[in-house]
Amino acid sequence: MSRTVAKVHLSRSHSESSVLTDPSVILPPSALAHLTQLDLESPWVFKLRNPGNPAASTHAGVLEFIADEGCVHLPYWMMKTLRLNEGDPIRITGAELPKGKFVKLQAQTTHFLEISDHKAVCVFPMLPCSRR
Repeated sequence: MSRTVAKVHLSRSHSESSVLTDPSVILPPSALAHLTQLDLESPWVFKLRNPGNPAASTHAGVLEFIADEGCVHLPYWMMKTLRLNEGDPIRITGAELPKGKFVKLQAQTTHFLEISDHKAVCVFPMLPCSRR
């Protein structure tokens, strides 16, 4: 997939419940047209990089294709991770990530021992990632 540079905007379309955790962006309709012409397998995953700071990068899926042309909407946490401000340029490329096979979690405090359903607490935040 070719590289795209767009201007970053804070996403106001993510629901309140997903805005802090959803690893997805909103792209313009032309991105959908381009992706469908490439006949790529879904889910579509992208590498997002800050052109001014190559060490700042992350991966994301796509939530919708409704952004204005030349713009991409990111959740606030993703903008912070990429060290971007509204209106800054962002570089987007296609990416293929291997599926995870193992996760090892470690409780940060003893409060975790007081939870009745440990599995539910660990799995629930990862659900948006598994639906891709």
